[in-house]
Amino acid sequence: MPINTSLGEQPVSPVTTRFLDGLREKDTGIYARFWNVLRIARLPIAWIIGYLALRIVLVHFSIDVTTYSARLYTGDVGFVTVVLPFVAFTLANAGLTAVSTFVSYVCSSLIDRRMRRAVWRKILTLPLSFFERNRPKELISRVVSDVESVSQLVVNVVLELIVQVYSLWAVLDTVGTYDPRLTWALAATLPLFVAVHFVFGKLSYSIADRTNTANAEFTRNLSETVTHADVVKANGRESQEAARSASRIQDLYRYTVKGSWVSQLSSPAFAIATAIQFTVVALVGRSFLASGAINAQQWVAFFMFSSQIISLVSIGYWSSFKGAQGSINRIAHIVEQRGEDDGTGVPADDLHGNIVLDQVSFAYGDRRPLDGLSATIPAGKVTAIVGKSGAGKTTLLTLLDRLRTPDSGSIRVASEGAGAAGAATDIQDYALGSYRNAVVFVPQSNVFFEGTIRQNLLYGANRSISDDEIERAIDAVGAGGLLHALDGGLDHRLAESGAGLSGGERQLLALVRAALKRPQVLLLDEALSDLDADRRETAWAGLRALAEDATIVTVSHDDGALRRADHVIVVDDGHAVAEGAPDEVTRDADYRRIAGIEED
Repeated sequence: MPINTSLGEQPVSPVTTRFLDGLREKDTGIYARFWNVLRIARLPIAWIIGYLALRIVLVHFSIDVTTYSARLYTGDVGFVTVVLPFVAFTLANAGLTAVSTFVSYVCSSLIDRRMRRAVWRKILTLPLSFFERNRPKELISRVVSDVESVSQLVVNVVLELIVQVYSLWAVLDTVGTYDPRLTWALAATLPLFVAVHFVFGKLSYSIADRTNTANAEFTRNLSETVTHADVVKANGRESQEAARSASRIQDLYRYTVKGSWVSQLSSPAFAIATAIQFTVVALVGRSFLASGAINAQQWVAFFMFSSQIISLVSIGYWSSFKGAQGSINRIAHIVEQRGEDDGTGVPADDLHGNIVLDQVSFAYGDRRPLDGLSATIPAGKVTAIVGKSGAGKTTLLTLLDRLRTPDSGSIRVASEGAGAAGAATDIQDYALGSYRNAVVFVPQSNVFFEGTIRQNLLYGANRSISDDEIERAIDAVGAGGLLHALDGGLDHRLAESGAGLSGGERQLLALVRAALKRPQVLLLDEALSDLDADRRETAWAGLRALAEDATIVTVSHDDGALRRADHVIVVDDGHAVAEGAPDEVTRDADYRRIAGIEED
């Protein structure tokens, strides 16, 4: 085989490439994001000040212990002048260390609690689009795991660095009292340690960020598979899901091995730096001792203080800071999002006017289900929105409930008694909390939380409601039999996600929950689709009686929805192509086809 003797550019090994990639990785803005995260965490300042005060006292105790140790090592064993002070400072140092450790745990716990509250409150205020862009399982992993990284970073890195900088100054100042040149000798070796810490800190960050991302992906994959185990088994996908999880496990393994390589490489690098520092200290100290500039006791103390300096600039602090950058970035990504509402706006006390849709457009990326739609939803009436699947009917309901915001156009509520051209208020001008108390959205797929039937029916209610009123509402929609069949009635506890309830039972209870809120506007998205014809009519009659003054907007593929409606809006290709009374709209064959109404 011919030997390549070219002196040209040689290929770079994959290991070297990954090493250099880790060094080049940018962390632009990380410090600004870190301080922004701390701002919303509201740090326990009093506890932090107390912790720093304890640690500063410990620094001086440690210096005193080192000084007395040097005297003991050089043969000065006076019981009163050396031994007793040495024992006293050692015991005091141990006692204060225990106290400071406890205070650090309190600081970490307080930061965790405040961060979780702040991040969770922030998440709850974010728009629906945020949850559509971010996987819920990964968000949970971020909140549970990444929040803890912030407290660890503050207490074990930031505060520790403050203490260590002070300790470094105190040690160098003490050594300077022996001979100022000794201070410069120790300081001269510090850049070497800083360089080692910088290199391996960058690498640690790169790997830690990838590991956290892979772990979140693996957690999401497991949670999704376990949650939908019935679907996996019904489709015979056990092997495929096992293979998919295996690839995630392989990713975790690969990043763990990389992290181990960085750790193992850092040890010899740090050992070399330590050996260089030891050599400098030994040579400088020996020459100063030989010249009489310092005595033996000071030389021993100088040597012991040099060992302390190594620990003061330990690679762990820098690596921990760099390694936590990924967590900070992910939390900052949540914190920096703009919430739905800032608490201002007009109270939604009167939404009894016509709802005017004016050139409303909305897109999901490149797909635009609504494109300049204009229509009027009459006040106090039942309006059915009909059209083909995917025509944007459900999207329109989410816009009416302000779960989404139109890309262009407006949705306005006219003053009661005013026509479409009268005075009107854009729904974006209403205070969001007040608006959603007045506008109730019942989706096709209804969610029930673990808890009692009563708790679930009162979820979101902003008034006191008696059991008698709840039971009357249940009877009105025809769900009385369901309540009596459940052990405990209203006190019956539902499992997680309401497991055990059928689709029809969920829809009946969802109608009750909506009616108990006394909505001014009621939005129904296929809200009766899981009920048979008889129960559907009973439920509808009960709902109309419970919400007789409400403006009702319903989306349904059921022909009965048209018969029950006072007004119909036909949606096609992003536009309202027809609207009016049901008998008027259904006379046109084209509109009947678009609405999906079968010919007689």
